[in-house]
Amino acid sequence: MRAVNDEPNARAPVRHVAALDGLRAIAVTSVIVYHGFSTIDHPSLIGRCYEFVGTAGWAGVDLFFVLSGFLITGILLDSKTKPRFFSTFYIRRTLRIFPLYYAVLIVVLVIAPHVLSTADPGVRRILDHQAWLWTYTANIDVMLNNGWLYNARWLYLTHLWTLAIEEQFYLVWPLLVKLLPRLALTGVAVFVVIAGPIVRAVMWHRGVSPKAIYSFTACRLDTLAVGSLLAVLVRARPAYARRVALGMLAVGGAALAAVIAVARGLDAFDPTVQIIGFSALAVLFGGVVLWVTLSRGRVARALGSPVPSMIGRYSYGIYLFHYLLVPFYWKIYDVDRVTGVIHSPVLARLGFTAMILVATTGVAALSWRFFERPLLALKDRWAPAQRA
Repeated sequence: MRAVNDEPNARAPVRHVAALDGLRAIAVTSVIVYHGFSTIDHPSLIGRCYEFVGTAGWAGVDLFFVLSGFLITGILLDSKTKPRFFSTFYIRRTLRIFPLYYAVLIVVLVIAPHVLSTADPGVRRILDHQAWLWTYTANIDVMLNNGWLYNARWLYLTHLWTLAIEEQFYLVWPLLVKLLPRLALTGVAVFVVIAGPIVRAVMWHRGVSPKAIYSFTACRLDTLAVGSLLAVLVRARPAYARRVALGMLAVGGAALAAVIAVARGLDAFDPTVQIIGFSALAVLFGGVVLWVTLSRGRVARALGSPVPSMIGRYSYGIYLFHYLLVPFYWKIYDVDRVTGVIHSPVLARLGFTAMILVATTGVAALSWRFFERPLLALKDRWAPAQRA
């Protein structure tokens, strides 16, 4: 991501925005809170806050999507006129995404079934339909079968639907960025943003499963498109970016507050949340990403501090590993027993979430040090970055 200058046509040097790593940390932590959440009957204020945050943690995925659209589109725009546009992009993306993803699949789908029981029908179903996982199309399988299909006993892979959408985005978007002039590309992104809630509303009306709507590509591309529009903005009209960020924060925040009031929460499978709330989150998170990119204030410095930056750096591994390990975490952390000891169901569950984050960050750090980083070193050797 290159720095933003107040001159509309200024060319600024490429720089790393450390605060965006902090946003990645918030996103992956939110998802962990969501996957570690369990309901409680606790009428206190802290209990109600825990319930709300726990049920809303899925929104971290939407923050990931906005970030991805923003950063990937920025990379593509900055290298659009350079030679080897497609090969450079796909080699660098492949080295970043594929090795760890396929290593995980080899462990859980090829090796683990020889060690752990596969008698459970759910496990057998996953193993029989694993081709969808290998081809980054598991979310399409969910759509065709109208429900979740990739969680069973010790095998938790449902969260891979997000990576399927990312890869499908990577297949099409670079071609559009390369072929279309900036105005036409902006038009395509605006169309996707507008079409998103319409598609979700039609699917709800036709009785499609909320879980299918939640994970289907056509229902989630608008969030990526918002990030893409912001990447165009900071390059074409940087002087307006700060005002746009403030406007998006105001509009997105107000719309999300209205959705929460109507839906009485932020349940990912509520119709109001899915049809309107997804769009409100995209606008709000777009404002957050844009503001953090431009800001040099305390919030940006805090997001770029060592701990959030570290979690953000490892966020891909954390996301991949955390849900796979949840069945194991349940075995070593008995929430009910801890609740009986400390007499606080909220603190017991927060402890469980903290354990997931700390333990998975440790696993991801080892993966980064001994597996991912050596492969990433090949990026600049095989496909040096070609940004403007």
